[in-house]
This record gives sequence, structure tokens and C-alpha cells, in this order.
Amino acid sequence: MSAISQIGTILLLIIASSVPVVISILFLQWILKMENIKCSCSVDWKREYIKHYIFLYLFALGVNLLSNIYNIINNKNPNVLLHYFNVLMGLLTIINIIISIIYINELKNNRCLCSEDIRREIYYYFNIIELSIQIFLIFIMFIFMIMLFILGRK
Repeated sequence: MSAISQIGTILLLIIASSVPVVISILFLQWILKMENIKCSCSVDWKREYIKHYIFLYLFALGVNLLSNIYNIINNKNPNVLLHYFNVLMGLLTIINIIISIIYINELKNNRCLCSEDIRREIYYYFNIIELSIQIFLIFIMFIFMIMLFILGRK
């Protein structure tokens, strides 16, 4: 891979990583704001799970970004251990998406006024879009597996 191609790929990785980082930081700020103002109607195990997940997610994004940059610069294949870590993070992400949607719905249904914030709405719709994408990808993988099975039997 040429140096210009490497730089372009690295810049693309950084740009692609920035959107989830910004959204996660915004949502983390919202969670911490509710803690700081002692928003009693927002106290829930789901809030704690989401907060801890975001810290783990930001760490995982950083590790992935640095690992990918290292692999691009040194022209290496991705580490197998990193692959398993990403699979685990993918499962935790799906769990977090579902918990976040449920948690925000509960806050809205309970009319938790101290939780109202544009960041809540951004994260809510971001998670709905992300869940839709995950379901679509799982559906595509399922169809692909069926096609491989059918073609393998011929």
C-alpha cells in the first residue's frame, strides 16, 4: 500500500470513528448531568450500565483505531484476539442499544423532567437507527448462510 493510500485510509478511519465518539461523549455528559443534579427519576441500574458501557466503548474504539493504524502502517493483518474482542463488543453494543431505548422510553413515559435534554433525543434516535442497521445486517448474514448451505448441497 502506498504512503498516500495509507494516509487516506487512516484519515477515513479517524473520521468514521469520530461520529460514534462524539455521540457517546454527548450521551455520557447527559448521564453525568443527571447524576450531578441528583435527578431522582433517572436513578436506575440501566443508567449505571449505560455509563459503564460508554467508558468501555470509548476504550474499545481507541484500541481498535490504534490497532488498525498500526496494521496499516506496518502492512499487517488484524490480530485474532482483537477480532474476538470486537465480537464481544458487538454483543455488548446490541445489549446497550436495547437497554438505552428501554431506559429512555421509561424516562419519557414517567415524565422525568430533569432528564429532558436534546442529547437524550439524539441518543434515542441514534440507537433506533443503529438497532435497525444491526437487525438488517443479521438478516443479510442469515440469508447469506442459507445461500451457502443451499449452494453447498449441490
